[in-house]
Amino acid sequence: MFRRKGIASSGGSGRKEQTVIGATSDCRGSLKTDGDVLVYGVFEGDIQTAGTVVVNASAEVRATIKAQHASIAGLVVGNISATGRIEIATGASVTGDLECSSLLIDEGAVFIGNSGMRRESNGEQLLLAAGEASPVGEQPEGNEMAVSRRS
Repeated sequence: MFRRKGIASSGGSGRKEQTVIGATSDCRGSLKTDGDVLVYGVFEGDIQTAGTVVVNASAEVRATIKAQHASIAGLVVGNISATGRIEIATGASVTGDLECSSLLIDEGAVFIGNSGMRRESNGEQLLLAAGEASPVGEQPEGNEMAVSRRS
């Protein structure tokens, strides 16, 4: 699957619980877990986890995803919010808004939506998003990112 540093599930002993939606599965509803979620089939609804969500190249997910990290190789239609990193691999398709601390979109991936980058500063959450007003009243030019405070 994905082997980038800090994203892959831990192996061996001490391994976190994993929820697997198999390639022949078609699930609908809300999924809430502390462990990782691996999707190989079809899922529609909401996914919320303290772990990583991995959407395999063969998977189709129509859901709102809230996780620590998300690695997308298949189709996702819905918003993704991650406290850590979102990765969209070559061949993947994501339609929806993204909010994360780190974003990687590989060449050949399709992303349709808006993205916001999150970071902590002096105990206050900041959201970096294209086209938003700067807190000091400066407007970005071209494709520059602006910083706005989010409560």
